[in-house]
Amino acid sequence: SSPSPHQDPKIAPADQQRYVLELAWAVLGDELDASHLDRAVRVALPGDASDGSDGPSLAASTTADVLWLVSCEVEMQPERRAKVVDLAKALCDGDDALCAPGLLIERCEGEFLEECGLIPSAVGWKKKEVRINTRLVYTQNKFNLLREESEGYSKLVVALAAFGERGSGDDAAVAGAIRSTQSLIGYFDLDPNRVLDLVFEAYERWPANDGFAELLRLFRTENFAQVLGFKFQCHAKAAAAALAEKEDG
Repeated sequence: SSPSPHQDPKIAPADQQRYVLELAWAVLGDELDASHLDRAVRVALPGDASDGSDGPSLAASTTADVLWLVSCEVEMQPERRAKVVDLAKALCDGDDALCAPGLLIERCEGEFLEECGLIPSAVGWKKKEVRINTRLVYTQNKFNLLREESEGYSKLVVALAAFGERGSGDDAAVAGAIRSTQSLIGYFDLDPNRVLDLVFEAYERWPANDGFAELLRLFRTENFAQVLGFKFQCHAKAAAAALAEKEDG
């Protein structure tokens, strides 16, 4: 059987990118036709992915990287830039193209892609790229709110109510409440600040139970002011609404 391209490529792996790069510069220098570059790359480089996956072939991936590199290097040279655009169009044209258009879109800059006709607008592409990057990297989803993890918070409310009704002075009950709260936070991945808010609610309901003070030690004290501030705001709004309703009545 014939040897695998991975085992016996005609161009050593360390020289493959340099080989394709030299071919590309030869095309830009009018020393080589784009179709000849296509055939030379197909013959010299493996036709399947370097890691054995279903991804782009090593020949296609290397060529896409070279097109990106050359397009950047000749960015301020209009004539050569136009030749790179023509080369890219030739290499991604047809069903049996060396480089799939999607591969160039993945690797190359927006302005170059627009010149190649692969995207309608580099400006629009950049805006879309920023939006996607922001959504993937910087947007913080509001997980674990009461409505999104109802089972975990329901169990927590039941545990806090049971603890509150037992009264203070029971060390075993305090230890059990601490253990239950920690377990529920960990198992259901509950938001600690939301749990802290519920502990405050329970403490308001059973203020004589000093065990809640021990339970509050689970949480970062620097968050207390913020959580309490929101609670006071809610109480103030409710009081103002009740007063306004009374005056209207």
